[in-house]
Amino acid sequence: MPSAELSFQDCEIPADSLLGGVEGQGFKVAMTTLHYGRVCVPARALGIAQACLDMAVAYANERAAFGRKITGFQAVQHTIADMLAKTEAARWLIYRAAAKADRKLPFGREASIAKYFAGEAVTDVTEKCLEIHGGYGFAKEFPVFRYFTCARVMRTGEGSANVQKNLLGLDELGIKKIDRHGV
Repeated sequence: MPSAELSFQDCEIPADSLLGGVEGQGFKVAMTTLHYGRVCVPARALGIAQACLDMAVAYANERAAFGRKITGFQAVQHTIADMLAKTEAARWLIYRAAAKADRKLPFGREASIAKYFAGEAVTDVTEKCLEIHGGYGFAKEFPVFRYFTCARVMRTGEGSANVQKNLLGLDELGIKKIDRHGV
């Protein structure tokens, strides 16, 4: 995605073009936009996690090693179970944040939790998908490799995992509320 630096000096903005419609509301609008982004980025992460889970299940059902399908190995079963649990937990955290946003309720805290958890989950799920696929997972022709590289971006976009932890810690400790700017 291309980006550029913008600089404004001695620039007047017409009153009808102000963010929030009133002078001084722009920061509040910008912060609310970040909350929406913190629902959208984890939703993309969820799509990647679900795709990796689906691919891992399909591959495990096809692949044989040592004379039997790898689905018979407990390590593969446990790996799939971990992938499933993290994908579903991320799904419900995202749904909760999105539902509050749809109802016009404060949802910054829920969005931050969803963003943090989904970013960590998608990274773990794609790594586990690579493990199930073995050497095939690292072949650039297979989607697993592309999903693995995309998963790393999901931890950073709209605030890194460390930013989310800072926000959540400050919020939970009552030092600085995430939703202090309103919906």
